[in-house]
Amino acid sequence: MLRIALLAGVMVGCAAAQAPVIRVMRNGPPVEAYASAKAAVNVIGMSAVAGTSEIWLLELHDSFASLEDLDRALIPTGAPIPGSSAFVGSLRLGLSYRAQEAVQNLPKMRYIDVAMYHIQPSARAEFETFLKTRRFALSSVNLDRPALVYQIVSGEPVGTFAVITPLPSLRTFDDAKPVPPAYAQGDQSAERKAAASSDFIGVHSWFRINPGLSYVSDEFASADADFWRVAR
Repeated sequence: MLRIALLAGVMVGCAAAQAPVIRVMRNGPPVEAYASAKAAVNVIGMSAVAGTSEIWLLELHDSFASLEDLDRALIPTGAPIPGSSAFVGSLRLGLSYRAQEAVQNLPKMRYIDVAMYHIQPSARAEFETFLKTRRFALSSVNLDRPALVYQIVSGEPVGTFAVITPLPSLRTFDDAKPVPPAYAQGDQSAERKAAASSDFIGVHSWFRINPGLSYVSDEFASADADFWRVAR
């Protein structure tokens, strides 16, 4: 059993390693700049479904060094280098829900839910327990809504977290919210109960994926080439 558990952990780690670092840019450089720079990263373009009309670019990096390499490649293109309108996040695997599946869902998504949480330093431990409790509750009902949690390390106030949930359709939210089984409700520790009742409010933003504003590899696009390889 131990061997199986270790193998599962390695598999999750390998999959999540495809996106351990992200950079999100609000109204960033045109996608043609990435093509001119021959960028070695996948960039997902998306537009807001509601609220302020914005276009976000989500860069998927395998390391922080990749950020530096990309910026150097973008300079000769004349494209504006991301600055005040961007933020950088580092994956918190232990706080994510089914991280391996979430990464696998990225090429298949049509929408994305981004929940931003701004936490006071004194409440960080409680917030992390809250996320672990959330993961436990979702797992107990086998909810098919994998999510990646990133701790924002630059571009936002200290204590900012982003929960990114790839969605194949907005119909996902039409499903009735399942009720956790008794064991998931009654056998929680006092710490988990306290975290579950905490008033952490995330600001949710829904985005529609726009393949014409995206720059993705053939491997990434192969999950649905008809969608990703639209004529620009």
